[in-house]
Amino acid sequence: SDLYRFLEANRAFERHTGIRNAVGRTAFEAVPNLEAQWVKTYARVAQTGEAFAFEQGSLAMGRLFKVDAVGIGEAGSHRVALIFSDITDRRRTELNLIKGEERLRIALEAASMAVWDWNFETGENTWNGALYSMLGVHPSTSSASYEAWALRVFPADLVEVKAMFAESLKAGGEYHAEYRVLGQRDEIRWVAAHGRANCDVEGNVIRSYGVMTDVTERNRVAEDIRRSETRYRRLFECAHDGVVILDADTRKIIDANPFMTK
Repeated sequence: SDLYRFLEANRAFERHTGIRNAVGRTAFEAVPNLEAQWVKTYARVAQTGEAFAFEQGSLAMGRLFKVDAVGIGEAGSHRVALIFSDITDRRRTELNLIKGEERLRIALEAASMAVWDWNFETGENTWNGALYSMLGVHPSTSSASYEAWALRVFPADLVEVKAMFAESLKAGGEYHAEYRVLGQRDEIRWVAAHGRANCDVEGNVIRSYGVMTDVTERNRVAEDIRRSETRYRRLFECAHDGVVILDADTRKIIDANPFMTK
């Protein structure tokens, strides 16, 4: 097998492998540091006559290949036809996408963002761990689905929220909503959902995806501020003493209670 020798090679082979003037040379002559696994694979195909397709990288050539190896000629001729495709750039792109998705996943998890992705063509609905947690369910007992989500929306909000979501699907646009859900131990939580629906050229929805954040504390603080302002306004207007509010910069009066105007 060490004497495996190139008998023919076209320009595409040279372009994909980077090997020039291969014909007449053995594999180790063409690529001195070639990994032995390559020759062993071709020898197995030559001996058995069985076709073999695989992907394999070569440090010696600095590339990743998709290879189809097929035994040719009469039995015992030990001849193999090889079809090489350099997939280095494709795999690099795939890895970069995976890394990008991983970075995005980490960022979303760090921001406590729940994510959904609904593929209408396949019917697959995907949730990340934060969304399961936000809806108070576990992947082992509840599958990601529209129905599962609807069961966790606070009943009084469900009709309006479903209508807003349906409208976004119909228009193929953005979706924004704030509503209550039943979280862990059925505790009522406020969430803000932001998503988008994509359509094909015929206007059919093919995908809906987005993020959801828990805004319970934000809403609670806003409500506390509103109540505080209401109490302040009531005391301000009912006080039996004159009260004025001055602008610190201009020293002008910007408000005065009713007693002050008597």
